[in-house]
Amino acid sequence: MKSLKIKKVLVDKAVVNDAFTREIVSKYDLSIIEEVDVEKINFENISIAQGKSILFITNYKGKFCKPCPGTSPDYICCNYHVINEITGCPMDCAYCILQTYMNSGVLTVYANYTKIFDEFDALLKLYPGRLLRIGTGELADSLALERITGISAKLLPYFESKKNVLFEVKTKTNHIDFLKHGTQKLCNLVVSWSINPAEVINNIEFKSDSINDRLEAAEKTQLMGIKLAFHFDPIVNHKNWRKNYIALIDLLFKKIDPRNIAWISLGGLRFPPSLKETIRDRFPGIAIIRDEQIIGIDQKLRYFKPIRMEMFREIYSQIRSHSEDVFIYFCMESKDVWDKVMGFSPKSTNHLDYLFAESIYRRYPELNFLEPDLKYYLDLPGIHDSKYQNIL
Repeated sequence: MKSLKIKKVLVDKAVVNDAFTREIVSKYDLSIIEEVDVEKINFENISIAQGKSILFITNYKGKFCKPCPGTSPDYICCNYHVINEITGCPMDCAYCILQTYMNSGVLTVYANYTKIFDEFDALLKLYPGRLLRIGTGELADSLALERITGISAKLLPYFESKKNVLFEVKTKTNHIDFLKHGTQKLCNLVVSWSINPAEVINNIEFKSDSINDRLEAAEKTQLMGIKLAFHFDPIVNHKNWRKNYIALIDLLFKKIDPRNIAWISLGGLRFPPSLKETIRDRFPGIAIIRDEQIIGIDQKLRYFKPIRMEMFREIYSQIRSHSEDVFIYFCMESKDVWDKVMGFSPKSTNHLDYLFAESIYRRYPELNFLEPDLKYYLDLPGIHDSKYQNIL
């Protein structure tokens, strides 16, 4: 990732004496550190670009562990869970939903992150027979601020002690130094990368690491015996998309043994209509807003289905030419897309959850995970069910 320069560190007076806060501020000159009253601070006049160089340390008042926010029950989700231990990202991907989703563009770190442990312990008790997949990286890149916060390193000892759990960190960086903090073999850790062709990264994923840097980090992680995942998301339509994605897939499997890949996701470019104007203002002339798009069932702008299907078919077939059994899934697509591209579709989010568990159980017997029972998974409440929402 391009050099990150923090110009100001704002510290909520409620956390100024926390050990975690002191650990972070010790890395900076006192001249840029300011104690603030969280009730009086106003971020409205801070631009998105300015916010990427401001670090704010405070407490999080909501729940850290949540079900992945599937945007529509008409698209198949997978019962994944997310941890929002940080919000905001120093990288500047043109399509990033955080540009309009967050009330503040500043990089926010939560001093009371240890609440994660109690919340996840409670979640584990609810589902003793389910393989639980949980990860960071929804409202922030998992590792972009790792050298400042060390949060991923702090989470590792907790999650690696849990049974029937896979903990995922998602990134567009090559920051894998945190792995040395694992106390055991990190068997249930999955380090994943969002990947795109170099042409896409250079043109719209600003301040992120190159594809070569990402895959070099993945190679090093593989040599440690740690499982990997890759997210072709967002898949971006552009003039040379077919050639570029084929070359990317060939490069991926040249460097990475498919047996070490826990899963691969496919997801087309999509974003709320309200984001289009922000993209136009911040990145004048950028190509991704010139394509014709429709508003999907989830009220997000997407490529027309025939365009998505053509790209999905090509990428899926190329991945399958390298590996017959690596687990591949769509992120937020309808059953007919699954059927027409993969030749089948999960019956529900719970069924997809089961397919994940079955694949992990079959491909990695050394993990000693519980053998998944299809009926048990299908009988569970899904993440869109009110019963599920209530218990969380």
